[in-house]
Amino acid sequence: MMPQSNGKGDAVHSSKETHMVTARCKMGVKVNAEGEMGQKLIASGLMEWWTECVLFVQMSPDGKRIVEVREFVHSVKAEELKQRLSGMLRNKD
Repeated sequence: MMPQSNGKGDAVHSSKETHMVTARCKMGVKVNAEGEMGQKLIASGLMEWWTECVLFVQMSPDGKRIVEVREFVHSVKAEELKQRLSGMLRNKD
């Protein structure tokens, strides 16, 4: 997971009023070719997959502790990956 700029250079924002840190991130994976499943995915043309998410990190009022972390993932992209993976692996057996 890597913070991504919004085009203005801001990937992470913090609010002293709400004690909240938000980060717009890109997250993904490169397929590991060493395992049987990885080889099937690569043979099907899936080498890597990326999506976006937003992290919400609630800090303590003094800013020294993380109280809560919530993550929002682009659900359409997650469902797309699920469908692609299930179809690829089912068709390669």
